[in-house]
Amino acid sequence: MGGVGVSLDIPCHFLDSLIRFCYFCTMDIIEALKKALEEEKSSRDLYRQCAEEAEDAETRAIFEAMAQDEEHHFSVIKERLTAIMLRKQRTQKE
Repeated sequence: MGGVGVSLDIPCHFLDSLIRFCYFCTMDIIEALKKALEEEKSSRDLYRQCAEEAEDAETRAIFEAMAQDEEHHFSVIKERLTAIMLRKQRTQKE
C-alpha cells in the first residue's frame, strides 16, 4: 500500500507534529502560540492523569516528569506570547 516513492512507515507522533506545524502555518503568531498553549496544557493534563493511574512508582515518576516538561513548555510559550502581545500593543500606540 502506498504511492510512488512514498513510505507509510512514518511514526504517528511525527505525523501529528507535521499536521500541527502545517495548521499553525496558516495562523498569525499570536493565534499559533495560543493554540500551542492549549496543546501543552492538554498534554500536561493527560500525563498527570496517566501518573495518577499508573500501577507502579517508576511509571508514575516518568509520567510526572513528562507533565513537568509540558508545564515548562507552557511557561516558555506563555512568556513569548506575552512579550509579543506587549510589543504589538506598543507598536499600535505609536
